Amino acid sequence: MGNEARRGHSPDVLVAASDAEPSAEPVAVAQRVPLASTGDLVRQHGGFVWRVLRQLGVSEADCDDATQEVFLVVHRRRDSFDGSSSVRTWLYGIALRIARTARRTGARRREQLQPPEAFVESQATDDPERWAERAGERRLLHRVLAELDEAHRMTFVLHDVEQMPAVEVARALGCPVKTVYSRLYAARARLAAAVRAAVGEATDD
Repeated sequence: MGNEARRGHSPDVLVAASDAEPSAEPVAVAQRVPLASTGDLVRQHGGFVWRVLRQLGVSEADCDDATQEVFLVVHRRRDSFDGSSSVRTWLYGIALRIARTARRTGARRREQLQPPEAFVESQATDDPERWAERAGERRLLHRVLAELDEAHRMTFVLHDVEQMPAVEVARALGCPVKTVYSRLYAARARLAAAVRAAVGEATDD
């Protein structure tokens, strides 16, 4: 009995136990998802960054340059991405800072609500009524978003347009999840009211 007890605390067993304990740390590191290459990030998220910059007030003419600047920052700071949030949340934070600079240094231009004439003609000839309907919807959405303050506009865009989960939107905007939902409620109500008013005007005509 005594020998068995001593064998239970033998140096071999203790060494085996001590070797097993640190194994938890490498597992945690292995579970961390590495950041994709800058080129892959551009291909996967370039459109998202462009649209976010546009909604943050960067003129359409300056959005390409601002998007490139975002990914230059990404390339320089890729080691700072710790995986605690989604890639899009991280990109939004960078885009937010770039947008502020772009608004100060670039001339703000009003967004063209109509596509180029050649595109208009090709789309209109396919289905003129449907094209006109979609163009009207885009103009209405743009007008409503332009009337919202930045906090409500970006909450709506990130959640309802870009389909980011509310938790990620909250992280990106630095606010509680409950605030995200309250902003969404207000933004959707404004949009619904604008749609009802537009329908009423069309009926009156």
